[in-house]
Amino acid sequence: MRFLRAIVMALATRLGVVGLLIAAVSGFGGLRQAAAQDNPAAVTVGADLEFKTRYLFAGIPFSAGEVIQAKITVGHAGWTLNAFTNYDLEAEEFSEGDVWAEYYHQFNDKVGGFLGAALYNFKIAASWEPTVELYAGLTANLPGNPTLYFAHDFALTTGNHVTFTLSHGIPVEAATVSVAGNIDYNNGYYREGSSLSYADLNVSVTVPVGDVTLTPMLTLQEGLHEDFEDQVLGSIKLHVDF
Repeated sequence: MRFLRAIVMALATRLGVVGLLIAAVSGFGGLRQAAAQDNPAAVTVGADLEFKTRYLFAGIPFSAGEVIQAKITVGHAGWTLNAFTNYDLEAEEFSEGDVWAEYYHQFNDKVGGFLGAALYNFKIAASWEPTVELYAGLTANLPGNPTLYFAHDFALTTGNHVTFTLSHGIPVEAATVSVAGNIDYNNGYYREGSSLSYADLNVSVTVPVGDVTLTPMLTLQEGLHEDFEDQVLGSIKLHVDF
């Protein structure tokens, strides 16, 4: 009940912030496989607005409490241009603003791959700190939809991390119930040392509501090293295609 009240209050009282978030990122975005597979010649534009009880980045807390995040996506012929911003409700300030470009290619009916470059900007104390990251991954059209993701940072940290994901979606009338799990290996990525870092389980329900989709999600994270915390998180995302 507290989580539902928090969602309602945050979305209601921060309506002005939401408008600023959308304006801040208009013209950018990330529709990976949809843009590449459904209609390669089309230009796709989508937007997400999401409330989270806490923001984790590669399993690491990047907020003390609730946040609102916005992302706008533009895709064409396998390419996507993305922008993202994070507003920290507890600190009452923007704490992150990112842009990144990505290319997705389907090699055959079973295997696809993606390559991307990102410019992240994090607000640390009172100053903005930019960093550059390259990432790549493989996807497989197999049971569990396995995905392998690798990212390397070149500025704020010189580390990297690898994430392996399994996921499955189950249609339930007009909705889709999805279950996804991740396990991550962190090699000096925003920390010292190398080890398995965390595993998580995500359960979500995507429901169409008119021209938009609404996706509440529950995340359970298990820390696999003392640097990573056990977490129980909730979120709700609004998505629209233009």
